[in-house]
Amino acid sequence: MTLRKIESKLNFKLILLVITLCMVISSSHYNIHLQGRNGERRSTTILQKQPLNNDDFFYSASHITTPNSFQERRKFIPCDEITEDDANSGGDAGDTFVDATDISEGNYNGTINQEPNEKDYYRFSVEKGVIINITMIPTNNSINFDLSLYSSEATLIKQNLKAAGLRETIIWSTNIGGDYYGLIAPADASQIGGYNFSLSLTYQNDFLSNKDAGNRIADALEISAGEANGTLVAESDILDYYKVNVEKGTIIDVLLIPTNISNLDLYLYHPDGSELISSTRVIGFNESVYWSTGTAGNYIIGVQLITETTTNDYIIPYKLSLNTLHQNDANSGTDAGASPEEAFPIIPLTNSIFNGELVGNSDTHDFYTFDCEYKSVINILLEFPGDVNFDLALWNSSKMEVYSSRNLLANETIAFKTLKNDTYYLSVEYISGERLKGNYVLQIGLFKAETTETAPIDSNGNGNGNMESLVIILSSILVPLFIIIIIILSIHSFTDIRIPWLSDQLDKHLRKEGKIENVRSLKYALKIRDETIDKLREEMIEKDAKRAKDLETIHQLEEDVKSKEKVLGRLREENETGKQRLNDLESVNDDLANIIDSTIRKQVGKSTTPTKVQVAQIASNLWLSEERFQNYVRAVPLLSKRYVLDQSKNYILTREYAQELVRKAYWKRVGAMHLKKIKQVKVASLARDTDMDIETVKEILRELVEKKEIPAPIHMDRMALLLSISEELVAEITDMAQNTPVISLKGISRSFDTSIETTRIIFEKITEEGYANGEFINEDKFVVMNLLKNAIEVEGSIQIADFAQIHSLTKEEMKRIIEKLVQQKELQGVFLAEDYFLSFNNLPEKLIGVMEKGVKDLRKGDTRRMVFDLGSVVESIIKERLILDVREYDNVEKLTQYQEIVGTKELGRIIRAAEDLKITLPGHVELKSLNRFWAQKIKHTQPGELPYIPTIEESREFLFESNRALNRLFIQKLPVQWKIKIAKQLEEENS
Repeated sequence: MTLRKIESKLNFKLILLVITLCMVISSSHYNIHLQGRNGERRSTTILQKQPLNNDDFFYSASHITTPNSFQERRKFIPCDEITEDDANSGGDAGDTFVDATDISEGNYNGTINQEPNEKDYYRFSVEKGVIINITMIPTNNSINFDLSLYSSEATLIKQNLKAAGLRETIIWSTNIGGDYYGLIAPADASQIGGYNFSLSLTYQNDFLSNKDAGNRIADALEISAGEANGTLVAESDILDYYKVNVEKGTIIDVLLIPTNISNLDLYLYHPDGSELISSTRVIGFNESVYWSTGTAGNYIIGVQLITETTTNDYIIPYKLSLNTLHQNDANSGTDAGASPEEAFPIIPLTNSIFNGELVGNSDTHDFYTFDCEYKSVINILLEFPGDVNFDLALWNSSKMEVYSSRNLLANETIAFKTLKNDTYYLSVEYISGERLKGNYVLQIGLFKAETTETAPIDSNGNGNGNMESLVIILSSILVPLFIIIIIILSIHSFTDIRIPWLSDQLDKHLRKEGKIENVRSLKYALKIRDETIDKLREEMIEKDAKRAKDLETIHQLEEDVKSKEKVLGRLREENETGKQRLNDLESVNDDLANIIDSTIRKQVGKSTTPTKVQVAQIASNLWLSEERFQNYVRAVPLLSKRYVLDQSKNYILTREYAQELVRKAYWKRVGAMHLKKIKQVKVASLARDTDMDIETVKEILRELVEKKEIPAPIHMDRMALLLSISEELVAEITDMAQNTPVISLKGISRSFDTSIETTRIIFEKITEEGYANGEFINEDKFVVMNLLKNAIEVEGSIQIADFAQIHSLTKEEMKRIIEKLVQQKELQGVFLAEDYFLSFNNLPEKLIGVMEKGVKDLRKGDTRRMVFDLGSVVESIIKERLILDVREYDNVEKLTQYQEIVGTKELGRIIRAAEDLKITLPGHVELKSLNRFWAQKIKHTQPGELPYIPTIEESREFLFESNRALNRLFIQKLPVQWKIKIAKQLEEENS
């Protein structure tokens, strides 16, 4: 052997030796046998595997066990009794994502042992659009294991954290393919034992595609007309998008049928992504859309699961039906245009019939166009079903409406209308109807104006009288005969075909022999010339018509401008004249006012009482009626400032004298009310004392206040002047505001003989000065917010209508008050339906979260889960409130025994023990009702009996009563003697 070969063999042996030594060191490093207390040996891991994310540390801290605690746990479950064969792997499933045990679909068993940080990871591969269904249940009802699902990137997707012994399920639809992980872990370090779990993978087959429809518009699944099923999954696959390629004018008819009780909505989108139409009915109803396309392209159909109103099902199947209908307006093979520019050309004859269709939400107009080559008469009949309303209109080439028919729910007719040489547009418009789709029939007759004698078409499509019958008979005979003659002449003139006898006769009369070619050439030349002349004539007529129309429009505009200038000039003249007359009248009024003033002064000077004069005497001196004189005194500023009329309007007083009368009457009234709680002067009383009307007295009072001849009142309204409020009254109202949540102003105003406005001012003053904390919710009610909040807290749960009636409020007013208290964070709670409110002010934070979760479960329709969880919480709380502690009972041995007895008894046994002792627990009525429903219907289900699903009404009442009972339990402190008596009673029942 050469030296190189020997060296290579030595190198190879050396490498094998190094590998062997590494394996020995690794084995000795990982496994160290520890001698247990009872002599058994167990293997423990020194180098722990590192978790991939922080979620794993949620369990690790509670799994670190000291030797003493480890031996204490072994007293309950010996290590020798747990043999691990997780998912038939022959050992323990992996404790991290890296070491996860690979599984496929099937049913498996597993075990959580006493190892620190013990948990089981399983890995499985799925494709996109696959529904994952994992179910796990512990083998012992006292064990609490939690189930979690992670993505291939070790990101938490979903968790199920139910109580001990309950089955936990996770259902999820994958958006991407790859590896997924299932984690089964104990809720805390003391939870060890076995479990069963299963994995099911379901491939979606939306619309027979063997895959899931896209969750975005960009990923929409392309389909064609037909009917097929689809699937949605709560939380993970709530949207399915489909696309269908259609031409312009196609009707898309989609029907969505939920196959279980769930709320699905249906949408239709334009090819550019904008929403066209939707159907969003409530839970349990079919959805449908019906749309006529205005452009060609890919239209998107969206199916959405509304998770807030769905049932407890996670997999939601549905049936989708798609039908595409092609319109054929006037045999066009598509939809007629929606505007004059897109109008479909037709050729109307004497009796032409065209069929069409309109769709109320998307295809509301059909336009047709035709040319009228000469002056003609047209008859049009539009027929349609009686449950829709269509309108008919005829437009000229300038897009101006010339004729129309707009009846209400009746056929439309345009009869015996003359048309000139022009291009016309005929429009059929959808106005309204009981259904979206409507078919119609257009019957058109177009005749030359010089020859037509047809009668108008009536609403049934028939003519009038015998004239139409005669025209129909003659047309049926003469028209075919005329066509036959034309065909024979054409054959004779332009072909070499010979017809026996008839050709000879035609040759004789037409002298065709020897001139066939010349005749053909001449006829062709004449035809070309006539066509050219007709074309030029049409162009000239069209230009002349446009020119005439333009000239007519210009002339009309010029006339309009001239007319407007004349009107403006006339208005200016009238305005100047009016201003002059107004100035003249003002000067006349001033002169007349001076004359009247001078006359009054003279009469006052002559009167025996120089302060008032009879109105009749002055009016006769001025040659005026009494009524006109009174109007002058009130209306003319010069007179109204100096004089006033008495209440009977028979005397006129000087204003100075009137002020003196009011001042004396005022102070007289004030002096008589020194013992009253409210000092106020009624305006009506002053009016009676002074024989003046109320408005005049109020005006004089304001003048006296300005002159400081009387003190300014706190408030003056139409009824009275509020002068002051006694301290005794303030104390009474303050005491009322501190004990009455809702105060009626009408009652107080009647009690103190004052107006509601004055009473309102009194409460405003008291509130400003801090004697009461409240606000007005209407003209009559003053609400003390803190008292009303306390009343709601005491009740816990309130029925808004009944609670409002107790406090003399309306339901709407009470709802507004509660909403305001919630916004101000004075009150914490939620509205349950329209007429219920749940207050959480007395509950601890943890219990508030439980109640809010119950409300969410109720809104989702998960009634059984809500009732079960909430009933368990109520039972736990009543036990917690009844259990004694060392501060309440010093006999430690009996204390432990009583705590164990109360903790193991059911709610019904506790309530019966309290009744036997004649002890009324807080919320006793509610607790008894709750236990009867929860224990009999939900908690204790007989073997073979189907689980009872509470109705929404039953669940809402259960939640309402539970919240009331819990609030009262936390408001009222239970006496220690009650706790001892109930514990002893339960102990005696055991013995």
